[in-house]
Amino acid sequence: MPKIKKFSNNVAICVYDVIIIIESWLNDQISDVELALHNSNIFRADRSIKTSAKPTVVFDFGNGDYCPLNNFLTSVDWTTCFNELNLDEKVSLFYDILFDCLDHCVPKKTIKINKHYPRWFNNDLRNLCQQKKLAHSKYKKSGQLEDYVYFKTVNATMTCDPKYFWKFMRDNNKDSGIPNYMSFENKSADNGFDISNFFAACFSFVYVISSTVNFDCVDNGLKVTISDESLFPDLWKNCYVTPIFQSGVKTKVENYRGVCNQLVIPKILDEIVSVQLQWMSSSIICAQQHGFTKGKSSLSNLLIYYSFINKSFQDKIPVDSIYTDFAKVFDRVNHSVLISKLMHLGFILDTIKWLHCFLSDRYQQQVKTGNFISQTFGVISGVPQGSHCGPILFILFINEL
Repeated sequence: MPKIKKFSNNVAICVYDVIIIIESWLNDQISDVELALHNSNIFRADRSIKTSAKPTVVFDFGNGDYCPLNNFLTSVDWTTCFNELNLDEKVSLFYDILFDCLDHCVPKKTIKINKHYPRWFNNDLRNLCQQKKLAHSKYKKSGQLEDYVYFKTVNATMTCDPKYFWKFMRDNNKDSGIPNYMSFENKSADNGFDISNFFAACFSFVYVISSTVNFDCVDNGLKVTISDESLFPDLWKNCYVTPIFQSGVKTKVENYRGVCNQLVIPKILDEIVSVQLQWMSSSIICAQQHGFTKGKSSLSNLLIYYSFINKSFQDKIPVDSIYTDFAKVFDRVNHSVLISKLMHLGFILDTIKWLHCFLSDRYQQQVKTGNFISQTFGVISGVPQGSHCGPILFILFINEL
């Protein structure tokens, strides 16, 4: 290990923001502590290893021909297409028509990962590297002074934009990655599919069984019944759940929470509804609520609390503070209790019907970790994390506290 001691003695006397190790003999089996570099950001890059990332085919919307696309969508007789179809069939047909139109009007492109250059190299820098190689090869063959001057000129212009490098560093230093080894309830898994199923089992375990919703309610003095008609398509309820690390040991599944990734169109609808829901709830939500409230935040809450403490000290009044923490609160919202509260708060029947359909019958949830997808599981309680309406509904659920 003489090389390691020599290396660590040379670098440990200085403070570095980041250290890039490209020597193959400094492999990942040698810890950063042994190198005396544990106070620096370490990036290990073995020059003998090539990237194995697969190319991705995506729509090239920047070069799409949108005039015929608009003309085609405008010419479609949507009334005739949707005639005698239920809501789920209408949504499915809409997606079929939309993607068929995109296939004809928007070209596709393949995104490739260049295996010969670092990911922070942009196209200009790659081209300069090629020119530098050609100029150096030409100078070695000819030995002419003008070829050497041209080679030095190209070499001097190779200034890398640092933002590409630091973006690469930030992406690699994020803590959102899932470890290759995870444990759950005294069981362990070291492959992606089993890990995804561990997360699915953990997320589905926290749900509470909601009692049957009493659909009979009073609206404007008349007894009405909420019908079972679908007001939110089942296709839009299907989504992938992404595990987000919270705190504790990163290899324990219990230390993660799930956030649903909605499709684009239902997410837009969710945001539109949330704006109206926020407006209707503004006079209902208690003034002391600072979470998920427009114009307020944890900072405003702390400022009011700090002012209250100072005034109490000045008036020599004792203050007792009680801190509570709710575990898995978004996932444990009882749907029947929430619907009952919305009824008593005075929400109109159509709004309650839509929200009930939005929350219930979410039976096609799947956890996605990387390229691995878990088995489906049902969501029998809670409000969707990652949605716009979810936080507002949760605030209304705990409004009396």
